[in-house]
Amino acid sequence: MDVFRIVGRVFLLVGLLFLVVGCVLYVRTDEFLRDSAQADGVVRDLVLRRSSGTSSGTYYPVVEFTTPNGETVEFVNSVGSQPPSYRKGEEVGVRYDVENPYKARIDSFVSNWLLVIIFGTMGSIFTVLAVLLLASAGKKAAEGQWLMNFGRVIMSEFQRVELNTSIKMNGKSPYRIITQWQDPGSGKVYVFQSRNIWFNPESYIQGKDIAVRIDPNNPKTYMVDIGFLPKSGNSE
Repeated sequence: MDVFRIVGRVFLLVGLLFLVVGCVLYVRTDEFLRDSAQADGVVRDLVLRRSSGTSSGTYYPVVEFTTPNGETVEFVNSVGSQPPSYRKGEEVGVRYDVENPYKARIDSFVSNWLLVIIFGTMGSIFTVLAVLLLASAGKKAAEGQWLMNFGRVIMSEFQRVELNTSIKMNGKSPYRIITQWQDPGSGKVYVFQSRNIWFNPESYIQGKDIAVRIDPNNPKTYMVDIGFLPKSGNSE
């Protein structure tokens, strides 16, 4: 189970969904601004809408305007703020649908484009993070394949099995095997850790020697060989 690949796919799905919603909102807003009429309005009241279970809330301006045929229209703006961005009696520009004047909004950058910006920004962030995670997973996979083909096999000494608490999925953390090896040429000691294992592998470790494939020119690039372990039922 490659955590980077799984999280990357989830982030990509969320990012693309946000971008699609952002694009739809952009098209609808652009059409509304092109087809709507303008009017002068006045803020008649401020409606406080509280979030459930909290004492704070958001103020939405209640705006009144008059159409050219003399019809008086009152609407609650779809975008609010805390603290309120408008005060009672303040004059504001209004955009409204000619066929349905009650489909109206304050003619401001925030009222027109806030949701487009939010969904577009969140979509871009999730998509970029997804690309980085998937690229990292792909790089690791390519590195592992290179080590399988060209890596030097050394026998390292088993040290312990530990939980990788930096990762949690469904409330569980994976295990990893820790080994060490002393390079007979340089005398340096290298510590190796296996990739994440989603079951406790300790009972399957026989003896003290565990094979590790290293880059002959750089032992810091390595892969602990855990091919002796049974496959996890939770893996892909």
